[in-house]
Amino acid sequence: MKHRILAFSLLVSLFSFFTAWAQTFPTVSTSDNVVYYMIRFMNGGNAFTATTNNAQISTSAATAADGQLWRIEGNDSEGYTFTNK
Repeated sequence: MKHRILAFSLLVSLFSFFTAWAQTFPTVSTSDNVVYYMIRFMNGGNAFTATTNNAQISTSAATAADGQLWRIEGNDSEGYTFTNK
């Protein structure tokens, strides 16, 4: 189940949130170091959820299931991609 989000505004929002909250940027995954994040809304506590291949991403109660875990891949020059577990 691989979903990719190429949304620059989402990336900027997430980096802004993580910077304000944790004072560091999220770790960008590499083939040697894969790091997953759950993208959860502060109001309501729901998280981005991928249910099947090629389906739209939805939100549902945060459970940390594989469909709610996302890794960040890419770089500044080529852009970033979010891929679910």
